[in-house]
Amino acid sequence: MGTSALIFVGSLLGRSYARKNNLPSIFFSISACMIPACYMIALNYKHRNFSLSHYRKRPTFHEILDQYPVTRRAWKRAIIIREQEMSEIRSKVKEL
Repeated sequence: MGTSALIFVGSLLGRSYARKNNLPSIFFSISACMIPACYMIALNYKHRNFSLSHYRKRPTFHEILDQYPVTRRAWKRAIIIREQEMSEIRSKVKEL
């Protein structure tokens, strides 16, 4: 992630420098656009269903969350918040 961000920022800075000095900026634009494209290709490769040599089953939701710890923490936090909201709603319904 850090390297991609560094390349992206460098591409944007190079693009603005090239435009100020009337130089071709297409190379910087292409490199800036390739960052998300390469990310999507890598993500597709990581979670694809078929490989060339054998069949591989699709990863489950929890297997994917195990590969992304930030998403796992956000998911757990969302579940806790939802359970708190549901307990408040249940207590209000019981009062009625």
